[in-house]
Amino acid sequence: MESISFLEQAGRNPVLAHVEYLDSVKSLDVPDAERRALLDRDFAGLRAILGARAVMAMHIIAPDGDEPKEAPGEREPDPQDPAQPVRPDERKA
Repeated sequence: MESISFLEQAGRNPVLAHVEYLDSVKSLDVPDAERRALLDRDFAGLRAILGARAVMAMHIIAPDGDEPKEAPGEREPDPQDPAQPVRPDERKA
């Protein structure tokens, strides 16, 4: 997918001048419909041509240090809590 590679490179260089953008798109070896969508900056059309998803999201959730180290429900069992199940190897004889 040459169009995808081009868009990735263009994303790395957001200061690409209009003339440079046009020259770069014209030099791509892509079908005319893709080229026209890129030249027109018609991202909905390009998405349809390439069969891409309408919505794409990426989420990065970084801990800020205040979260508990154990996830809820993954704490150590309390032997004094009668509601906690007792494993067979822990039963007193």
